[in-house]
Amino acid sequence: MVFGPPSPFSLTMITRISYWLAIAFYSPSILIAKLYNCIANRLLKSSYESHGMFSGYRSKIALKLKKRAYKIVDEVSVDAIAYAAQIKEKETIMKAIRADQPYDLVPKEDQKKPKKEQTTFKVKFIDPYMAAKLGDQMFDVKGAGSSRKERLLTGTQALDILKECLVGWENFEHPDSTDENKKYVEFDRKNIDDMVAMIHPKTRSEIVDFARGESELNEGEE
Repeated sequence: MVFGPPSPFSLTMITRISYWLAIAFYSPSILIAKLYNCIANRLLKSSYESHGMFSGYRSKIALKLKKRAYKIVDEVSVDAIAYAAQIKEKETIMKAIRADQPYDLVPKEDQKKPKKEQTTFKVKFIDPYMAAKLGDQMFDVKGAGSSRKERLLTGTQALDILKECLVGWENFEHPDSTDENKKYVEFDRKNIDDMVAMIHPKTRSEIVDFARGESELNEGEE
């Protein structure tokens, strides 16, 4: 059994480096945990050889040592990931974006697929002027006094963001596409209403959140 901290596969490269630097800092604790685990394995082996099963005083001590070892590694891993996350957060906040450049968004549904099968949407972040304009247009007010009615226009705002910030896509399969006959939809900016209508509602929400800066860039886009 390999005993050690979990591998942070979901983290970006810089965050991974930060993670392992933190692990190195906590390495004495990890060595103690490994020692506890090694002693526990020897006690269990001795107990089994003596009784034909894991029982008796040695087994109890072994289980306590294993629990302590797992607790140490768990605490170290949590601290290391928290440290790495702080580094990543600082890096994300401090790094400028290119407002005139689209960024790649691979929807959650496609992220586990092989890269060549993934659909990639080209999305620009909303600029401060558009954000202010959309904020001013969030409410629709009609009437006055007791007949005054207000509506929150979140749907209209989301549609405006889609039409403004979605500037392209790659590898977007046509509804008639099959495994034997692959067909892809070509993005047409002049026909943006029809383009938006082709995107699944769940993915449209992802694109809007991404354009607002409410989700992280794909790895390699920073």
